[in-house]
Amino acid sequence: MIHLIDYFNIENMDKLGECDFNKFKISDKGTLKPKIVLRVERDNQIYSYQIGMLESSEVFYKSPVLIFYVLLNNSFVQRDQEKRTIPFVDLCIYNKDYTKKKNLKVKYFGDLNYIGVYLNLLNRYIDAGYDFEKIPTVLLLYDSNTQNDILKKEKPIRLLSAINGLKFTFYLDCRRVIGKDNQYWKEIEIELGSENFYFGRVLDEILNEHRNFCYEFNIESITYDFPKIIIRYDFEYAWTAYTDKVLIENDKKLEQKYRDFFKLFILTYFDAEIDIFERILKREIVNE
Repeated sequence: MIHLIDYFNIENMDKLGECDFNKFKISDKGTLKPKIVLRVERDNQIYSYQIGMLESSEVFYKSPVLIFYVLLNNSFVQRDQEKRTIPFVDLCIYNKDYTKKKNLKVKYFGDLNYIGVYLNLLNRYIDAGYDFEKIPTVLLLYDSNTQNDILKKEKPIRLLSAINGLKFTFYLDCRRVIGKDNQYWKEIEIELGSENFYFGRVLDEILNEHRNFCYEFNIESITYDFPKIIIRYDFEYAWTAYTDKVLIENDKKLEQKYRDFFKLFILTYFDAEIDIFERILKREIVNE
């Protein structure tokens, strides 16, 4: 029978989204200061997990540890009816102002090196203001699929490609004004295609915070109605016959200016973790 004990040092607990679990050897413990650790004990293929504090004298004390909104209790191992070993991580999750809490037992089949990444995701989910009562089920079963979701952060080249794929359409629209000149304006309709809601929200935020970047004309309004962003500009009055909204020739120069503008700011505004939440939540709604 093989009996092994490993320790994972828990670091950066005071930094939101940066908690990290690093394996270390007892011989590498360094100073006499006690460490907050995850203790992993293995007998053959059965693992047990415990959270607590390790003294320099190699004495271990079990104790729950609060990492922002997640209280990590003692983990344990349980067998199902088919006698497979299922590791459960015992968590208590608080809402953002710590006025509510819920106890969860998460099935954790992932690599222990990524347990910090998983806890970071839960903390970022709560901190971002998502519904505390509707934590996605995919976050309550951690396996290779969840791990891939967490690690599948959008790469800059993919975001730039998505911007290149935006479809621009230009219109002339009109509003009838009884007894006065009719009001005319131009519209740019930007279609996001298959991109998620968050990607469009980022583009809308960029436009609204830098709405005067295009000094050739005055933007009257910017509307985000997924999957489209509508920009209305060049308002004017004229004593001419009323016309319905009509398609006009695309202004290729202006279109390219917007693409370059989005590319300039996209990496500053785009949050990969929020994008992960949006993808997870969208998939959960579809599967309900």
